[in-house]
Parts: sequence; C-alpha cells; structure tokens
Amino acid sequence: MKRFSIGRLLWLVLVLSCQPQQPTLDVTVGAVRVDVDATVSVTATAGDGAPGTGTVDLTTSLGVLEASSLALVGGAGRTRLRCPRGTSGCTAGGSIDVTARWTTASGVITQTATVRVTDPPVSDGGGVVDAGRDGGAAGDAGLDGGRDAGEPDAGVFLEGTPLQGAEVLVVGRMGPPRTVGFAPMTLNATMRVGFDRMPEHPAIYNDRLAYVRNGVAYLWTEDPLDAGDVDGGELDGGDLDGGVDAGPTFGAFPLFRPEANDAFLASCSDEFADPDAGRVMALVPTLTGGLWVGCGDSPDSGVVLYLKGGVRVSAVRPAVPLAASDDVILARAPDGGVLLIREPSVDQVSSPRALDVASSARGTASGFEVLSFNQATNACSLGVITRSGGFTELPLPVTVPQDRRCLGGRFAGRRDALLYPIIGQPAGYREVGFLRPAPPADGGLTDGGVTDGGPADGGLADAGAVDAGSHVVFEVTTPSDFNADPPVLTIDFMYPVEVVAKP
Repeated sequence: MKRFSIGRLLWLVLVLSCQPQQPTLDVTVGAVRVDVDATVSVTATAGDGAPGTGTVDLTTSLGVLEASSLALVGGAGRTRLRCPRGTSGCTAGGSIDVTARWTTASGVITQTATVRVTDPPVSDGGGVVDAGRDGGAAGDAGLDGGRDAGEPDAGVFLEGTPLQGAEVLVVGRMGPPRTVGFAPMTLNATMRVGFDRMPEHPAIYNDRLAYVRNGVAYLWTEDPLDAGDVDGGELDGGDLDGGVDAGPTFGAFPLFRPEANDAFLASCSDEFADPDAGRVMALVPTLTGGLWVGCGDSPDSGVVLYLKGGVRVSAVRPAVPLAASDDVILARAPDGGVLLIREPSVDQVSSPRALDVASSARGTASGFEVLSFNQATNACSLGVITRSGGFTELPLPVTVPQDRRCLGGRFAGRRDALLYPIIGQPAGYREVGFLRPAPPADGGLTDGGVTDGGPADGGLADAGAVDAGSHVVFEVTTPSDFNADPPVLTIDFMYPVEVVAKP
C-alpha cells in the first residue's frame, strides 16, 4: 500500500470540503474475451445524490457495442460489447477503451474504462471457456456457462484476485468514510481495501471473493490505486486520478470507487421474458467448486430461478438459499419451512417440529448441516439434513449462547466450530469449538461427520457434542487512523460487519 503524507491529505480535505457536489458517472466493463459478450454498465448520480436521468452515449475503440445510447433507468443502464475473432486487435493482450458521455444541466461528464482482451484456452471438457452469453449467465467455477464441462476442470479461466487460502473473511467499514475493507479471520490480519459500500451477498468462490452489485455478480480484483496515493496530480473536474478509478471521493480518505475494476462473474440477463428483469439475488458456492447463481425477476421478488452451468432449476416459490451441493439447494421459505430444491421437485425437510434455522449452513458429503434453534429447549443444535429430507439434531456445547442469540453464529468454514461476535470491547469474534460424540459400537455410516448409528436417532449420541473450548480469533483494539503515515486500517464494529466463509 502506498504511503500518505499528512500535508497532502490535509490539503485534499480542504479542497474537497469546498467543492460543490457534482454529478458523477461510472462505466464498468466485464471481462472481455474474444468472441464472447461482455457486459458494459453505466451508473449516473445527480449532484443531489438522486439517480441520474436522460441518456448516456457510448463509444468503443475496438469491438462492437450492442447499443451506443443507453436510457438511464434508476440511474443505471447496461449493454454488451463483443470483440469478434478475426478483427484486428481482438486478440489476447489487446486493449479496449469504452467511453461514456452524459450530458447534464451542469455540463458534459465523460468517463472511460480500459480493459484487456483475453483469449482463454479450450477446456478439457470439449468447449471454449465462457462460451455462453454474458459470461454464461451463470458461473460454474469457470464462467463457461456449462457449455464445456459444466464443472471446474483444468482448463477453467477465472479472473479476480486469489485470497491465498483464507477460509473465513471479516468484511466491514473502516470508520466514518464509506470505505469497506476485509481481512482473514485471524488476529492481526492485514486489511485489504475492497468497496465503497458493503458488498451484497458476498461469498468465497474458488479462493476468490464474489459479490453482487446492481443485480450483477463480480469477483473482487485488487487495484494498486485503491487506498493509494493520489496519482493524477492536479484536480481535474472532481476526479483526482484522471478517471483511472472512475468515481467520487468519500470523505478524507481518497478512494475512487475501489471496486470499479472488479471482474465480471455472472448475470441473470435474458433469463426472463423481460430482458431488463433478470437480477442476481444470491451466490451459493458448492463444496466441489461449482456455483449456483440465484436469479430474481425484480429487486424484491426473491430467488425464483437457480443457474449452474447449463442447469436451470425453478424454485416454484421464492426462498432464501442457505447452502448447496452440485444438484440440490437448501433454502429457507418465508413461512419458515426448510426446502430442498432440485430438478424436478421441491421437497420440505421433515421434522417433528417447526424448524427455526439460522442463515449459516454448509454442505456435507451426504447432505447439509445447519444451525437450528429449538424453542422447547431454548437452545441451538447442529441440525443434520439428509439428501432425502430427513432431519436430526446434535446438541451443542453450553458455551454457545443458550437462547435465540445462538442463531447469530456462523460456521467457521469446514471446521467444527461456530463464530460469535464479542459483546463489548475489544470488538471482534470468538470461536466456540465442539467435538462430535464418539461413534456407536455398530460403526454405522457417516453423515458428513455425524455418525449414523441407527434409525432411532440418526446415530447422534444423546450426550451431545463435547465442548472444545472458546477463544478469540479476531480482535480490533485500535480504530482506523487515516492521517497516520502509513494509514492504520481496521474494521469498525460500530457499523455492520459480515463474516464470509468457504462453502
């Protein structure tokens, strides 16, 4: 990370505080691959913060735009760009400039996004990676739209910056500016700058951070300019770095929409009768590296369609996806029912009582595990769900909160542990571990780590799980200090914080 000088930062604050609010325009271009459609998105904001109106005109230095003029709806517009094979420059390493021009009452605003052309290899599944429209309309660990192998393989081409094995991430604001960063859930973890506001539906997918913005899914891509020194020299109409990061500043910390260069992952365009209706509403990775993309036909419709490669599964009724395997999605319905959604059926999980489950769930080799609250006992259990819809419970240690607060826990990745926020100071997270009961004498069959010893109780020992101890795994004692040299960057727990774990 580049260093700030205090004098320069103070000068920047004074200048920005005197600047009137100006309309802003952003243009982003998804990954451009030879002979494959890439999504071009524009977002316009008026000086008073309202969504921009009118039209945005687009030009490109290379390739073909599906539309050169976009009518703004809710301040946004979208079209496609294709770089046909055989066109001069449409080869790996080629550069494309897409320029957006928006005429406002205060003048013309112009922004340019520059992207590199890639020509991915042919996968060993038999097709060209990402051969589908809009990146395949859904990612399956390779953006191949299911047109090649359908599942990850040696020929997969995936953009975004690897997280270097991080199993659990903590995502949150870094203080009064809207800047959002994230860090691995370990003590003294290094912060990485990511977004100008909290990402929607974040997920760890093939060692990358995926998220949704404006109904489209992206992969976080590290930008050396994010949180870096101002590199544009003098002020140039409101953007301090010549438009490289394409966005307004937020408070004293000179960030320029750090997610502007993130790689396109998936969209739900063309999946509904109305071409403008499809929106990504959820991202659900699988244990094997696949990805289900949950689609809705409007911002408030909920997930009504799941895509993974060439597979389409209708949800019948909207539900919130919790976890998924390669062919089954575990979801929670608005009425509290827990569903197994697959083609061609939707099955209700069978339980002698109404289930009250948390949003934290994970797949196993033979089904799913979910954090479940039992109102009769006023305690949480580890709920084990089989692929056929059976449900059994494993009592959790007393170190787990003994009331509905226990539902606030999150699975610590694949480990047998739950993560809970620390109440009070210092802020952070503690981990509550548990050991599963010993297998019964008959050995049984294993069920994702819970032994199946017989039909009576699914093989779960009545004594429940053994307490494996509780300890702090993430702690913040020092607030962010943007005036330090170099700046101190930490997550501020006064604002919402989200935990993201591997599937």
